[in-house]
Amino acid sequence: MGKSLKIRISSPLINFVILATGLCLPLLLSVLIRVTGYSEIVEELAKGAVVLFLILKLSERREQVIWVLIFGLAFGLSEALLYLNNLLQYGNLVPLYWRLALTVPMHIVSVWLIWSLSQYKKILLPLGLILAILWHYGFNAMLAF
Repeated sequence: MGKSLKIRISSPLINFVILATGLCLPLLLSVLIRVTGYSEIVEELAKGAVVLFLILKLSERREQVIWVLIFGLAFGLSEALLYLNNLLQYGNLVPLYWRLALTVPMHIVSVWLIWSLSQYKKILLPLGLILAILWHYGFNAMLAF
């Protein structure tokens, strides 16, 4: 009578959802970013939700590490390709190279910050979010010069 029904989601399904989310999220967030103008906040809050609701659901720490890296890589690659149309206006793909070389690692590090602090205690996830937002903001500010 007091038993609750627990649905266990298989790890391959979570893995697929993490990868698909990493690839689709930049496109889905682009409208919200244009409206708010705060890419750092919007993107990092979305990444924090993925960490909280998907990556932390994986049972093994090693698996979580792998999927943190894959999610950050997928997010960064997808965002770079999203800007490909704008980059083609330069007449060559050199800006795409720099975007891949710089922003993909930045996104991997920001997801890592969110996840790693949540490993100590889930209550530290907001601190990870704040650090990721500051990291992303500093990165964007550095590129603006």
